[in-house]
Amino acid sequence: MRFAALALVSVATTVVLLVPAVTGADGFPVSTHPMYATARPADASFISAEASTASGTTVELSMRQIADTDDPLVAEARLRRAARADDGRAQCERIASRVAATDAIETIRIVRIRAPLTDFVRTGRATATVDVLTTCRLP
Repeated sequence: MRFAALALVSVATTVVLLVPAVTGADGFPVSTHPMYATARPADASFISAEASTASGTTVELSMRQIADTDDPLVAEARLRRAARADDGRAQCERIASRVAATDAIETIRIVRIRAPLTDFVRTGRATATVDVLTTCRLP
């Protein structure tokens, strides 16, 4: 009986693993896309959003404030798409509408951050080049 259960689980697992290859459908629970299987370049470039107060202090925004999501990949994709479509102003205003005015925040900036990946991980933004793509003020 134990052997039969083990064989059934093995066959079921094999079928589940092969379904994406046979159907061509990627998704949960198994995907044929090796998301992190390639080597990363030495320099990283990504788009983010940040806020600043009247005194010029930079304030980090949450994923929820940036893109109404908890997924950083989705947030960055939305910002990148807005920058590519030259829709940064509208995206900036959507972010501003989600930021509470009580945080003493006055300005939202969508920025492109470029840095050597290892330095960025070790030092944060200390060695990064930051280009401001769009700026807007809170309503």
